[in-house]
Amino acid sequence: MSTTNLPRLTPRDFTILETMLADHLGGDEMLISAIRKKLKFAQIVFADDLPADVVTLGSRVAFTVDRQWPQERRLVPIEQYVPGQDHQTLASLRGVGLLGQSEGDSVELGYGTRVECLEIHKVLYQPEAEIKAGNKPMGVHLASSRSESRPSLVVRPRHLPEDDPDGPSAA
Repeated sequence: MSTTNLPRLTPRDFTILETMLADHLGGDEMLISAIRKKLKFAQIVFADDLPADVVTLGSRVAFTVDRQWPQERRLVPIEQYVPGQDHQTLASLRGVGLLGQSEGDSVELGYGTRVECLEIHKVLYQPEAEIKAGNKPMGVHLASSRSESRPSLVVRPRHLPEDDPDGPSAA
């Protein structure tokens, strides 16, 4: 794998690649070699300092392979990969090739005797850029004290009149 520019990885993405390498990926030597090269040449950049045009895990990216038709894919870990959903798994040479590269970069991937050239055209979505922009996903609101939380609904049992021996009516 050769690149025109050095990859920039977030600490999270770097750690995920290290974990993949430690898991030996089923003995796929080409993939293991690509991950080693990516880790060797990568610059670690905190998510807050990462430009929005860098491909990270979870990014949606437009690229071409060998100057063919453009493709759009979301770079996902193997656990989230769903065939037919425009996903590109990180557990592939293309996935490793895309990770950490910027718009305009070209990456050559070696498949034994065949070489494939990826050209990154546009990072359409990057999770880190969305978080920096303040578009954090809606989640659970945690309150540190009861006074900060919403008032709770108080449910009181309904008492039956004492003169009704049969209890509530069926109607």
